Amino acid sequence: MGGVIVDDFMSTNSDGVWAIGDIRNTPFKQAVVAASDGCIAAMSIDRYLNSRKNIRVDWIHS
Repeated sequence: MGGVIVDDFMSTNSDGVWAIGDIRNTPFKQAVVAASDGCIAAMSIDRYLNSRKNIRVDWIHS
C-alpha cells in the first residue's frame, strides 16, 4: 500500500512534520477520515508548539 506512516497523533518520524488524509498509510480514503486526522493533528501540533507532554482537551476549562 504506500503512503506516509504516522503515529496515533499523525506525527511522522521527522520532528515537526505531520501527515493526514489520503497521503498517510491508511486503506480508508474518505473525507470524514481526513477531517478526523486534521483534528488529531491540530491538537498534536498545539501540544508540540506549546511544549506540552499531553494534549489539552477543549472541554476542561481550568
